Amino acid sequence: MKERITVTTRQAVNDFAAACIGALAVGAAIGAVEIVIVALLASAG
Repeated sequence: MKERITVTTRQAVNDFAAACIGALAVGAAIGAVEIVIVALLASAG
């Protein structure tokens, strides 16, 4: 029974880590798009 709890906890930690990495990747992508938009506006204006 204790092994099953350990596996479940490990899976939860893995899921949490994956979610954090995914959120960081999305944030970085949005930041990159914003930088491109600002650069285009600056060069156009």
